[in-house]
Amino acid sequence: MEKEHGFTEYEEWAEYFKIYTDRILSIEKLTSFSSAHYQNGAHWLTLYKKRALCLREMYLDNEKYLERHLYWFIKNPEHWEADVAASLLDYLFRNSIRIEDIEATQKTAESLYNYYQQADNEIAMMKCTLIILTNRIMLDFPHNKEQILSLCEWAIDVYERNYDQLNAVERSMGLSFYDYESNACSEYVNFDPIISPETLIKLYQRRMRHIERFIAEEDLSLRVNHIVPYLRVCWQCGFVGIPIKAEHTAFTAEQLAMFYEVCGQMENETQAGSIQDVKVCLIKLMLTYQEQGLDKDQVMAELIRLQNMLPKPTMTYDDELMDALQILSCAIRIIAKDDKKYQAEVKGILQILLDAYLCLPNDNYIEHITDNAIFLYMFPLLNVLPADEILRITLFLTIFRQPQTAAHTIMVGKLATTIVAAMIDKTPALFMRMSCFSSIAHVQANRQKIIDYVGEAALLHDVGKILSSNVINMQYRRLIDLEFEAIKLHPISSGEILKQIPTIADFYDIAVGHHKSYDGQKGYPIDFDNLHSPQKLFIDLITICDTLDAATDNLGRNYARTKQFKEVLEELNSEKGSHYSDSIVDLILNDDELQIQLEELLNSREESYRQVFEIIDSELREFQTKQTI
Repeated sequence: MEKEHGFTEYEEWAEYFKIYTDRILSIEKLTSFSSAHYQNGAHWLTLYKKRALCLREMYLDNEKYLERHLYWFIKNPEHWEADVAASLLDYLFRNSIRIEDIEATQKTAESLYNYYQQADNEIAMMKCTLIILTNRIMLDFPHNKEQILSLCEWAIDVYERNYDQLNAVERSMGLSFYDYESNACSEYVNFDPIISPETLIKLYQRRMRHIERFIAEEDLSLRVNHIVPYLRVCWQCGFVGIPIKAEHTAFTAEQLAMFYEVCGQMENETQAGSIQDVKVCLIKLMLTYQEQGLDKDQVMAELIRLQNMLPKPTMTYDDELMDALQILSCAIRIIAKDDKKYQAEVKGILQILLDAYLCLPNDNYIEHITDNAIFLYMFPLLNVLPADEILRITLFLTIFRQPQTAAHTIMVGKLATTIVAAMIDKTPALFMRMSCFSSIAHVQANRQKIIDYVGEAALLHDVGKILSSNVINMQYRRLIDLEFEAIKLHPISSGEILKQIPTIADFYDIAVGHHKSYDGQKGYPIDFDNLHSPQKLFIDLITICDTLDAATDNLGRNYARTKQFKEVLEELNSEKGSHYSDSIVDLILNDDELQIQLEELLNSREESYRQVFEIIDSELREFQTKQTI
């Protein structure tokens, strides 16, 4: 007999969430370039608008769908029943990463955690923790590293103490805690907290002891265990790659010897000529280079030889190939660092990475994988390229993963260059606040340079959003607190990207500070001092343009009410001197011609979206051509 609220069987929850996830994925396909063909930009834009309407309708429909069987318990925790809670947790423990809605899984996991905490059931609490961990990782692993490691440590302790009481699925899925810990130690080795070499080795040895026990004792023929042998290889590969990726950690000769030893173990278990064999060769080469200081040109030549041994990327995700490309990119970055003579090699690996990642499907897991690859492996390669190439690639990366963010940056650029031109012509004295200008004549003589500079600042101000595609591309509901906290990290991410590329590092303050209020009292990041920034005038300008576009956007923000231009001007006026620069706001309010220009730009937003389409369409056609060669 069907229950009025919830289900008591794993299979029932599986069907429930399949229907829900399919709804979300069907909407996403409306603008997926890998699954549809478009006649032109107008056709794509028509479907984009259709998607917006569908998303608005879907949000309301999904709320009703979730209300009966899920939120009825979450909003009223006293309604939880043992069989409903147990079957739901079993399903989410195994499948939360496949559900395309962090809100549903996060709220459920938090509610179930509290329910089981009252019952002092730490095994169930451990299972809830895996769901919570997965969501944090999907949103922003680098800046959640400390919390993730702490949760992993607690969960691993519970897992190991209760191992004999766990069922086969719980034992297998519990390996995920070690896997997340492994990623924190290898992929995010350069992010705080920096882990000492001694601890890195100790944690690796613990992981390997447990997985060797698992392989020896458990039934590997079970479907849930099929990935376990590969997981062991991944942990080995992640560990031996640490010296290549770690920028702030020095290793002793004894510690490097251990990395060599693990490399040797992998080599003995690897088929010659395989992707895994290429990875082992890459790591051994770079370990030798770091220890013995080989000739750079010879090392680069060998890296390119190994690169040519790898298969071409396709539109299907290949974890092993992606891992090899990431190691290769780190190796090329080490050799090419600050040396422009290796630009061709850097462009080569960048193009391979672009081909590998940017045409992948846009589900949550792939979004997470791709965002982190761009942040960790592509941006660090850009420092040897010329500034115009860096800007082109940065815009391209944003466009392919977040079309609405790309359209937003284009719009902010148009607004900012229009306003700054008026500032130069009508209020040039404002620029005298900046130490780089000696006189009004100096400002006016550099009119075009200032306009170009502001345009570039606009294109780069949101570059850190590349780590938040799961949230940015999710446009069918408002954000939950966890998602909003992740979004608020994007100025920090932007700063981290910019400061490692000298030719665009000058935009650091603008990117980090554009969500701070004019008076410095509100906004984020809290510890950024925008009041004493030499770029304060440009920070204030981008802040205003960011608001103008975001508030009037009728295409990219489906969950929010669109405001009229005059309404936004009233808000700017009411908050000038506190949230917004009074000088820039007054300039806009007192210049009717400028207002007309700005309103016309905002009303022509569709043109920015067409620009986005044309770039994506052109690049995708080029990629598809490569696949046929």
